[in-house]
Amino acid sequence: MSTEKYRKIAADLEALLSRNNGPKRLPAQRQVMAEYQVSSRTVHKAFQLLKQRKVISTSPRGSVASRVQGAVHRCFIFTNSEPFADDALLQRLRQLAEKEKYEYVPVILNKDRTISFQELGCSRYDVGVFAYSSFRTVFLPELQKCQMPVVTANRLPPDIPVNWVDWNHLEIFDNIIGELLIRGARKIGFFSSANSDRADNTSMIAEDFIRAKRSYSLYNRQLDAFPVEKYGDVKAYVEFLQQLKQQPDAVVVFGTDQYRLLTEELQLHGMEKLARRLFFWGTQQTVQPASACNAGFYSDSCYRQLAEKLWKLLKYSASHPDAPPCGLKQHCVVKYRIQFRKTRKLL
Repeated sequence: MSTEKYRKIAADLEALLSRNNGPKRLPAQRQVMAEYQVSSRTVHKAFQLLKQRKVISTSPRGSVASRVQGAVHRCFIFTNSEPFADDALLQRLRQLAEKEKYEYVPVILNKDRTISFQELGCSRYDVGVFAYSSFRTVFLPELQKCQMPVVTANRLPPDIPVNWVDWNHLEIFDNIIGELLIRGARKIGFFSSANSDRADNTSMIAEDFIRAKRSYSLYNRQLDAFPVEKYGDVKAYVEFLQQLKQQPDAVVVFGTDQYRLLTEELQLHGMEKLARRLFFWGTQQTVQPASACNAGFYSDSCYRQLAEKLWKLLKYSASHPDAPPCGLKQHCVVKYRIQFRKTRKLL
């Protein structure tokens, strides 16, 4: 038998999958062996050739079609707002998608933070990335119906069956708290945004902050008693601070709006000294408040590494549709404002 027999088998199977009403899954190898009267080695080589061409992908249930001839394979990138032109994360994701012949499709969620995956025509041959906390639990039914592999760029609770990659916040807070300690802070608070309409990881991040403080023996029962469900309520947090016997030496604030509103509210209540001791922790250097001298942010190289890990997990999910969801943490280096690096003590 010709050594090129496996190529004919591969071509026949690829044509079978590419038909409009063709099967979604390849027949078993024994069935192919019997039909073509060939050895298992020949069939194995045919399947390997299809896998190399990315026509099929393997799963515990067999070999399934991964790319259909003539079909458009898209990479949807979901964001809450118009991204910055120099966004390192989205730039790298676009490069990775286009390198593998995916059509890059950015999608900005509407004001209600909703989207119709059915109207977008999403299918299991497409892939999707939810960037910057754009994922919502209400998306799950439609995503499961269209079977599109997705991954989100923020940590999700374990009961939500979606792949995710996020920063190692415990590592980040260990770095930030260490820097604040060098500058004389001992009582350090934390304030963040919160949004109840999505799979929010605020409580998990707050837990990481407390754990990082405990590692430095800085846990403060009164200062750390602010309820997580009230994060985002600036007035409630200022009232909470006013009731404390001793004011914090510093407060780590996540979110541009929260930093600005908290600064204004503290000044309004005559707490200017504490307003100058807020530490802004941002996700993008470009969106930091200009007035925030005490500020840290993620470097562009960290964003590019995050994009590569997101893409790798996304491709794994597409190739293993029956695999359980996976969560990965990304190493991150925090950079600081030059003004902050120059100060030996907090203002």
